[in-house]
Formats: sequence, structure tokens, C-alpha cells
Amino acid sequence: ICASGGTGQPQTGARQGAFQPAAMSEADGSPDVTDTVDMSEEAAAVKIQAMQRGKQARREHEELLRVKAAFEKFDTDGSGSLEIAELYDVLKEVGVDIDTDTFADYQLALMEDYDADDSGTLDFREFRKFHEQVLANESTRKAYARELDAAVKGLVSSALSNVIERQEMEGAALKIQAVHRGKQARKELQEQREMEAAAVKIQAVHRGKQARAQLEQEKAELNAAALKIQAVHRGKQTRQSVDKTRRVKAAFDAFDADGSGELEVDELREVMAHLGLELTKGEFDHYAAALMEDYDTDNSGSLDFWEFEKFYEQCLASDDLRAAYANELDAAVKGVVSGALSNVIERRQKEDEEEMEGAALKIQAVHRGKQARKQLQERREMEAAAVKIQAVHRGKQARAQLEQEKAELNAA
Repeated sequence: ICASGGTGQPQTGARQGAFQPAAMSEADGSPDVTDTVDMSEEAAAVKIQAMQRGKQARREHEELLRVKAAFEKFDTDGSGSLEIAELYDVLKEVGVDIDTDTFADYQLALMEDYDADDSGTLDFREFRKFHEQVLANESTRKAYARELDAAVKGLVSSALSNVIERQEMEGAALKIQAVHRGKQARKELQEQREMEAAAVKIQAVHRGKQARAQLEQEKAELNAAALKIQAVHRGKQTRQSVDKTRRVKAAFDAFDADGSGELEVDELREVMAHLGLELTKGEFDHYAAALMEDYDTDNSGSLDFWEFEKFYEQCLASDDLRAAYANELDAAVKGVVSGALSNVIERRQKEDEEEMEGAALKIQAVHRGKQARKQLQERREMEAAAVKIQAVHRGKQARAQLEQEKAELNAA
């Protein structure tokens, strides 16, 4: 170790790492005390660090033993992982108030937070993280229990968020949740309004179709009823016309004694008798002249069938008409009136007017029915249009509200 031959030079090939003498001061050749002190402090620091690492290693080992003991306590079947059923005791350890009905919701929330590999179980590594963040002390257990309650009730999306980074992440998490809920609420609101608008539109179209179908059905029924009524009426009119013609023809043939097809003046005597007039020959001539004045329209001196038909309808059709015309003839012959037909025609005109009034009332009723159906159709079309306009207006309001909410969120 010492220098050979007293030369003061170190021996060549000396062992590396062997003790070296203290450095000498350049001023007086004495040992350098400062270097010695620095080496002592470094050695002490190294020793302290070693002691701290040892303590930390012991603490980590003890913590690992505690985690392993907790894991084995919950792993009742010794499978090396915690299945769903074994999480019941874990949740009880956390302090969550659960029963068989709510257990499924709570274990789903816990697995969502810590089942990193989505295996459906918690292995030791996943449980260790859970233990460090939740089961390590009473305050973290209570905090996580509250977060689980909130997660199960739908107030937050993850039960872990406020436990891990409560101070740093709380404001951001709440804002993100509010934005998310706002987006989801707006989306649901828009979908609901679109569905309502579509439903209203479908209902309006359906009601329109129903109204048109009902209107067409009513129109068809009314047309069918009108055709039926017209057919019945025409049938009645036809039968009445045929019956009347037969009666007139029978009466004409009865008075046309010579079968000439016309009633001469002499043949009017039976007509006068049928009217209830008992006349002398001198009176007959005046009465016959008055009758011919009323009904011999072509001044032929006789009554053909068509002239007689008019006479029959106005004078012979009923007892009242016969009696009335007989009185008119009496008055005409006696000079009270200039024509025996005047009152009969007036009466007939009055009856015609009454019939025309009845027909007019019937026409008015039909017209009112058509007008009512037209108004009903117009009202239904207006209602359908109003419903459609309301749906469009609600859609515009929904879009405006959505834009306003979007602007407010963007401003926030």
C-alpha cells in the first residue's frame, strides 16, 4: 500500500478501490478537513434515504398484506377473483344501505368503476386499486357510498369521479354532466316534438281521409236516396197520369154518344146533367154556350179529347169541382160574371201556386242540405288545415327554443 523505496510515488498496479490517504493541503501539506466532512454528510444522507426506503417498503408490504387479507376475506370461494355475488359484502363494507332489490344496481355501478378488463369480476389488481381509493379509510368509504347512491339514482354517470379527483374535477364534472343532460334533454325534447308533430300530422291526414270518406258515403247515400225518391215519385206520377187518362177517356167515351171523337153541343146535355144541372131546352143553349166559351179553345163548335181533358181536370174530377163549376155556370148565364171559368181557374191557379210553393220548399230543403254538406266539408278542411298549421307552428317554436337553449349553453 505504501510507496516503495521511499520515493513518495504510488506503487504501479495498486488495487482499485483501496483506501487512499487523505488529500493534502496545497498550502501546508496538511490533510483537507472539508472533503472529509462532505463525505460524512453524503454517507449520512445515503443512510437516511436507505432507512426511508426501508420504511416505505415495509409500509407498502404491510399495505399489501392488508389488501390481500381484505381480498381473501371477500373471496369466499377462493377463486382468486371477486364474483358478482361476493360484492354484496364489499358494498356492505363500503357502508351502502342495500337489499336484494337494489344490490344489482349498486354492483353494476361499482363494476363500471373498477372492472377495467370488463371480465365481470374483480381480480386482485383491480381490487387493490379499489381498496386504495375507497376502503383505505372511513372518509373515502363514506364518500364513495354517497357517490354510489348518486350513480344508482341517475344523478351522475360514474360513482368514482368525485372520489378520485374531488377538488380538481368537481367543477368540470358538474359542467360536463349539465351539458350532457342538456344535450340529452334537448335531443329527447326534439324527438318528442317531432313525434308529436308527426302524430298530429298523421291524425290530421287520418281525420281528413275519414271526413272525405264519410262525406263521400253520405253523398252516395243521399244520391241513392234522391234517386230512389225520384224513381218512386216518377212511378207514382206515371201511375197517376195513366189512371187519370183512363178516367178521362172513359168519361169522354161515355159522353161521345155517336163515337165521333168529339163532343158536339147536343152531347153536352149529359155533361150538364153530370154537373148536377137540370135545364130546360132554352136554358141548355145558354149553359152550353157558356161552357164552349170556356173550353172550346179552337172555336170548332165541339170539344175534342184534349179540350175535354182540361175541362174534366178543372170541373168533373171531384164533387166539389162539379158543384163549383155548376154555380159558376149559373152565375155566368145570369150575367153575374162574364165567364164561368174565372173562379175555377183562379182556384186552380191557387192550387198550382200551393204546389209550386211546396216544390220550392222541397227544392230549398235540398239546397240547404247541399249547402250544409258543403259547409261541413269546408269546416272539416279548415280544421285539418288549422291542425296542420298548429303542427308547423309548434315545430317552429320547438326549433326556436332549441336554438335559444343552444345559445345559452354556448354562452355558459
